[in-house]
Amino acid sequence: MMDDMMDGMMDGGGSGWWSTGLEIVFWVGLILLAVWLVWRMGRAPSSRPPAHDPRRILEDRFARGEIDEEEFERRTKVLTGAKR
Repeated sequence: MMDDMMDGMMDGGGSGWWSTGLEIVFWVGLILLAVWLVWRMGRAPSSRPPAHDPRRILEDRFARGEIDEEEFERRTKVLTGAKR
């Protein structure tokens, strides 16, 4: 009796460990994907403009002391199109 059961498992009669392992990997992957998507959609967009925005670059340079207030205001006017 026991030999018959063992023969059935060894020659592919059962589903085998590999199918159970693949099923576990599939479900864990699916759950991780769902968690990642929820996390990604739940984040609030940044209130600051992207780093390549000319105004932000100008503000950063002014904050670091690379340009003075007069230069900052002059360049800000150029960027906004304001008349001098």
